[in-house]
Amino acid sequence: MRSVARVLVFVLVVALCGGFGFGVQAQSHTHDHSHHHDHSHNHQLDYSGYEVKSQRSRVHTEWGIGVGGVYTIAEPIVTESVAAAGLSLAPRIGFQGHLDMAVCFGRVVALEMKIYYSGGSIDVATKYDEHRVRTSTVDIPLLLSLRAFNGRLRVNAGPMFTVLAKGEYTDSGEVMMFGGAAPSWALTAGISVGLGRHFLIDARYVYSAKNRLNQFGGSPQSPGLEFETRYDRVMAGVTILF
Repeated sequence: MRSVARVLVFVLVVALCGGFGFGVQAQSHTHDHSHHHDHSHNHQLDYSGYEVKSQRSRVHTEWGIGVGGVYTIAEPIVTESVAAAGLSLAPRIGFQGHLDMAVCFGRVVALEMKIYYSGGSIDVATKYDEHRVRTSTVDIPLLLSLRAFNGRLRVNAGPMFTVLAKGEYTDSGEVMMFGGAAPSWALTAGISVGLGRHFLIDARYVYSAKNRLNQFGGSPQSPGLEFETRYDRVMAGVTILF
């Protein structure tokens, strides 16, 4: 009986030791497998992150639409006739709406094209007459844009082409032509600050590259006073990006 008992004890000890060893091995294998899975997952995340970064660095397009205000700085070129007539120009703050299109080369450089429609008015007066001139322009700037802080800060500059500029006023029920309140082309520079992912606050200065011919007073048969005017503009607004 003692020998049988010893054999049973021996078998029980071996079984317990074998089970414990199998459990440790299984746990170690599970841990290794989990570690391998985590490593694979991390690798996948790293790879995925690289892919996202790689995709963002590729060429892509950007669209936006915005509204804002515009103030025109109008300075008539002083001549003898202008001085004799006592001509003065007092622009008023107007409005502008714009459509933005951009081709982005990564996160730093982009080529932008905007289409602006602006409307406003100028109070024009001489010693003999005074009228409010209604103005409207359509401008297309072509800009080189540099961006920082993941696109939250943007500066841009380039030429601006005016494809439509009109100014008119009413005198005794008749519509009189004043001429455009913008040159055919100008130079412009601007800065934008991002608010979130879809909003930009814009500010822009437009420097006139040439003067514009205007006329005021007289009658439909007579051009009245003719003079050249320098028009610079200050624009500010909000843009929504798509």
